[in-house]
Amino acid sequence: MVENYQLDTEKITWNPWYGCHKCSAGCDKCYILENTLNNVVRINKNQYSLPIKKKRNKKNRKTEEYELDYILKPGSVVHVCTQSDFFIEEADIWRIDAWEYIHKRSDCLFIITTKRTDRIEQSLPENWLDGWDNVVIQASIEDNLTAWERVVTLFNLPIKHIGIEAQPLLEELDINEILGSGLIEKVTAGGESYNGIDRKAKELDIKYIKSLRDKCKEFSIQFEFSNTGSRLRLEDGKIITIDRVIDQIYLAKFYNYNIDSFKEFDWELTAEKLEKRMIDEDANRIYRKILESNIGKQMTIDDWLGRKIT
Repeated sequence: MVENYQLDTEKITWNPWYGCHKCSAGCDKCYILENTLNNVVRINKNQYSLPIKKKRNKKNRKTEEYELDYILKPGSVVHVCTQSDFFIEEADIWRIDAWEYIHKRSDCLFIITTKRTDRIEQSLPENWLDGWDNVVIQASIEDNLTAWERVVTLFNLPIKHIGIEAQPLLEELDINEILGSGLIEKVTAGGESYNGIDRKAKELDIKYIKSLRDKCKEFSIQFEFSNTGSRLRLEDGKIITIDRVIDQIYLAKFYNYNIDSFKEFDWELTAEKLEKRMIDEDANRIYRKILESNIGKQMTIDDWLGRKIT
């Protein structure tokens, strides 16, 4: 059972593919692209089917009996494609398998963060219907323009759980209408981690973080200050440099700006919900087969229910 997606004590990542390419200002010095190999999107064979991979566990030491368990334990919170974008064009074929694995592991919560919200609708699986309970889709934004473009796009799609990831946060956000919609469950914010040759990561103003945190508190939204980035502007205007990523994370925690969940989200799919979803998916398949069929209109739904649906 996954209770909610608060701060993970152990961050589980699943990268079925690597690589990305820039699509907005927030990508300018993306940590993914520091490695020049990541300019090419390529499959990650080691992790491709991670959600359904199993390992052998010893069941009885005396008899040497073994049983197979999933590597990802039930209740795991899994961050998807942290080394790419789940909806990137080059992964259209691979994404079909990824959706299948996510659907099969309804006992885990999958968090998908994307800048390519404009590609979500065309990339959803046929059995998505009104959304899956075990999937959170977060819009990755960096300023007001991308907030209004990407988050509002999510509002117009059948998604059960919506979040915002504002990192690198480049300006103070004026998004009260978005936060007040009642549709946002969590906001994560942070800076730009970059240790390239020029050492010129975009600075994060701590005032932007505090302002966003206060807005989330006003609308009872869970908030996480995940990291300071490599350059942080303090309250007095002084800019400090933080080289190590681990230090960026701990300094963010030091500010104590995080807001825990105001409401408990039960991500567990009960037997009743699973049964209903299976019925809905079967009905959807039947409907599509009728539309695609060349058979005359005399055939009824009852006739189709008697057929083997593939």
